[in-house]
Amino acid sequence: MRLAAVIAEYNPFHAGHAYHLAETRKAGATHIAAVMSGACVQRGEFAIQPKHIRAKAALEGGADLVVTLPAPWSCGRAQDFANAAVHIIRSLGAEMLSFGSECGDGRALENAASFLETWKVEAADEVSFARARENALEAAQPGSGVLLRSPNDTLAIEYILACRRRGFAPQFLAVKRSGTAHDGPGSASHLRAQILSDCESGDGIYWPIRPDKLDAVFLYKLRSMRFADFAALPDVPGDLALRYVTVAGQADSAAEFAEKASCKSCTAARARRALLHAVLGVKKEEMYALPKYIQVLALNTRGQEILRAMKQNAAAADSGTAESAGDSPPLLPIISRLSQILLMKPDALAQFNQEHKAADISGLAMPQLQKRSWEGRIQLTVNT
Repeated sequence: MRLAAVIAEYNPFHAGHAYHLAETRKAGATHIAAVMSGACVQRGEFAIQPKHIRAKAALEGGADLVVTLPAPWSCGRAQDFANAAVHIIRSLGAEMLSFGSECGDGRALENAASFLETWKVEAADEVSFARARENALEAAQPGSGVLLRSPNDTLAIEYILACRRRGFAPQFLAVKRSGTAHDGPGSASHLRAQILSDCESGDGIYWPIRPDKLDAVFLYKLRSMRFADFAALPDVPGDLALRYVTVAGQADSAAEFAEKASCKSCTAARARRALLHAVLGVKKEEMYALPKYIQVLALNTRGQEILRAMKQNAAAADSGTAESAGDSPPLLPIISRLSQILLMKPDALAQFNQEHKAADISGLAMPQLQKRSWEGRIQLTVNT
């Protein structure tokens, strides 16, 4: 078995994602596991469709196993998103990490990661942190600064850095993005707009999650928060907490809050993530932890082989017969049935409940109100 891992959101799954999985298979992967964002995505929003629908599409599009990247990491900053996802793929036993890339040059991405590994931010009031980092990379490696202006390349660099921090050395495969632009026809953003449009016209079959239906939830949270509440959120320093307090009373929607909160040091996505963390009740210290379980969403026969291999590796580690115990990956419990939730350790269960809460809240924004415990039923898709 040669297992490749893919970190994705599939929001929604489209032809470009299928191409990426096919290229990963061509590169020698016999099995492909996708670590997919759960109810929330990195833009600081709820995904357009429930994760079980997206996981089924990924399985039909070329993945063998789909597991959850849960909240709060799925809606965290790029570094937190990458740290959690890499922790999971290491537990899966992946030998290859495949990612979509604007440049398609794995060596360039690794070189950029090597520079950023030791780079320290300097005081630069005239530019944001992101621009200061981009400028430093461009000065050290002329022509490389553009990598930090490309969303897939930026995440790829964070994946490489996360692997290095854990002493994890998979083969990196950079699959060059083909065809459509990020906001062009066929792109994820274009498809999200089409799904919502179809729903409004009565033609939708996708059961979309409409963010605007949750404005009352977000506004209630915003107007009940004070400075200390904002300051306790992940990635919210004191100056931003003060800004959020000021803006919170002026916004009439979640989108308006993000727009008004935007400034040199805060993108709209960063503000959306803060608001989503607030609604989910996430604190700074929770983001510093790593996932303590793996939730299986969909698998085929090869996916079952991946899970069997994981169990065999766990048994070998327990018996002391693993080849190099010091380098053994984390052994995370696998959750694929409701009964397994009852056996989870308290810290893992607390994490699972965060994702459960996110799924429950997103269910309020579907065309038909979803009953509670959508997440607890664990809808597993199996293709043979």
